[in-house]
Amino acid sequence: MAQFGTLGQSAEGGPDNDGANNAAEYAARSNPTQAGSLLAVTLTRLPNGNVLLTWPTHAGLTYRLRFSDDLSSWTALNTGFTGTGGIQSW
Repeated sequence: MAQFGTLGQSAEGGPDNDGANNAAEYAARSNPTQAGSLLAVTLTRLPNGNVLLTWPTHAGLTYRLRFSDDLSSWTALNTGFTGTGGIQSW
């Protein structure tokens, strides 16, 4: 209600058309009515062949990285990063 001014939105909706539905935006603490407000991870290939992940955080939220070779079973890469409100890298 605070974001939309009405109860006419569903979890599957995405009124800002940014590709993230309302449920995902709620979990990421982004604003579902602003297209520029979403959890966006940047991948950078480093000269040594490794990949650097970078994303904006919200203070107090825990971010866990997982990977999958088949998109069916997932393995945790870390126990969690606590957001500071700044940019996190791994």
